[in-house]
Amino acid sequence: MLKVITMHQASEMIYDTFEPLCQYETVSLPESFGRVLAEDIIAKENIPPSDRSMVDGYAVRACDTFGASEAIPALLRLSGEIAMGEMPREPISEHCCVKIPTGGFLPAGADAAVMIEYTDLLPDGTVCVKKPAAPGSHLVLCGDDVRKGQRILKAGSVIGVGETGALAALGEYAVPVTKKIRVALFSTGDEITEINRADSEGQMRDVNRYALRALIEKYGGTVVDLGIIPDEEEKLREAVLKGIQSCDMVVFSGGTSAGTRDFGERVLEKNGRILWHGLAVKPGKPTLAAEVSGKPVLALPGHPMAACLIFMILGKTVMCALEDRKMSDKKVSAESSQSVSANDGRELILPVFLKGGKAVPVRSKSGLITKLSQADGYIIVSRNCEGLSEGEKVEVTLF
Repeated sequence: MLKVITMHQASEMIYDTFEPLCQYETVSLPESFGRVLAEDIIAKENIPPSDRSMVDGYAVRACDTFGASEAIPALLRLSGEIAMGEMPREPISEHCCVKIPTGGFLPAGADAAVMIEYTDLLPDGTVCVKKPAAPGSHLVLCGDDVRKGQRILKAGSVIGVGETGALAALGEYAVPVTKKIRVALFSTGDEITEINRADSEGQMRDVNRYALRALIEKYGGTVVDLGIIPDEEEKLREAVLKGIQSCDMVVFSGGTSAGTRDFGERVLEKNGRILWHGLAVKPGKPTLAAEVSGKPVLALPGHPMAACLIFMILGKTVMCALEDRKMSDKKVSAESSQSVSANDGRELILPVFLKGGKAVPVRSKSGLITKLSQADGYIIVSRNCEGLSEGEKVEVTLF
């Protein structure tokens, strides 16, 4: 009989057991997308480096436009034009203006920009300004975006679209990142066969290895595929030790139940330390975790849906612990479309799809996988409640 713990206890045990790997490398900015920053990014310059106009129009001294109106415009002398991408060399003079494009740098002495729509250019070069400008009007000021010495990105941040833009703006082409976690992955079972082989009697295609590979890569890991391992204790031991020697983490599915040919616990107990064997959760009760030579081994149930859902929660937790990062889940609120019964003291991980603000359960047995493709995410029904009522608010973790 398995001595079960909660998923929260399992998560705490992961962080208490495994230290961050602290392995770093430098990659180019295009290669850094989705990676984890290894150190803080500090701005080496102001952005923008000087005041810039936000509009097409004229750079002015705001005091020269005070009181301007349609009836009595301010009359300024056009003294030049600023080309895009160049710094003005001459300061602006009293009662003068300079034509400026959107994004153009302001000349010294100017402290505002006037939109071209509120001006008229006369043949003699006089610009009639028909609306007053306050100091700072229509400007992006020096350092408005970034101040020199400011910490822009924090170590441990995952580099997404916004972070990529910030790094590009700062001229950070060589980006320090944590090395990708290498994960040894295999499936176990005499009944498991490669997916390109036709099903024969008693055989099942290896769903887990491909689904788990997709999840590992989604969470930023690199997979070392060790294939399919038969139900033999020595073969399983060799696969685990091979993965430990070459990778940072080992993940396999199958061999975790209490059957006579389920050797997972025996192999891991002989070669390392069992952290837990059994979770108070459905699906995924026979999940097994161990420490072997200081590295994590996660043995998942053979049932595909159970293996995937548990890895989405605890497999991801292990990867976050090793990489010293937070991987935030996107969550939305919804209403349960129907009543859901309690689960006898176990948490229930229930895949759902969203429709009209409601979370609709995707009912399926844990040994099946195709139903998971219909789900938008999952909800967790607490082990300490009597279930969910129809219309009850739930939090959906999106896939």
